[in-house]
Amino acid sequence: MNALVLLLAVSLGAEAEAPAIRVSPGAQKAVQVPGLERVAVADPEVADVTLTGDRELLVLGRKPGQTSLTLWVKGRPTTRLVVVDDGRLGALAALIKQKVNPSLRCEVVAEKLVVDGLLDSVEEYGRLKSIAADNPEVKLLVRLDPRVLPAVAQAISDAMHKHGLKNARAVVYGQRIVLEGAVADEEEKRRAQFIADSLYKDLLFVP
Repeated sequence: MNALVLLLAVSLGAEAEAPAIRVSPGAQKAVQVPGLERVAVADPEVADVTLTGDRELLVLGRKPGQTSLTLWVKGRPTTRLVVVDDGRLGALAALIKQKVNPSLRCEVVAEKLVVDGLLDSVEEYGRLKSIAADNPEVKLLVRLDPRVLPAVAQAISDAMHKHGLKNARAVVYGQRIVLEGAVADEEEKRRAQFIADSLYKDLLFVP
């Protein structure tokens, strides 16, 4: 089994895609492609390309976002991703990877930074929210490992008790967290829901 896994890893590495071409809006970047015959861009509003020779193309960034290039090299088509980024979202992506989790995927899509991936703890989610949750240019699609659901439920229960909701608690049912217990009135009910949302709202749980 170990040998099979090792061989699979080597095979996947050999088939790795070419790195994305990154350029700023209004800037140009020359890319060497030996044997290049022609090129097509999927979204010319994001980036445009010009052939400058049989080995080079010039990529012009137009607006933040990403698109794909189809390159014909010696009669065979291949695809390259082009990312147009003004630097702000790129810096934010680097900060998220450094402070939260380096395995998170951060991509610029339609002028927004999309953060996707698996979080290993509630603390990671808290750090992510403190960095990016209130930023309208960021969309969070992160998922929380279901093994930490009991810790999330306990954190919600502790927070409710701290704010005077002594008879309310959060419990885990399968892949869901449910609020149980008793509250005095609708105002306490809203407070309990607000506390729960503040700790795990927008998280997607891995089935």
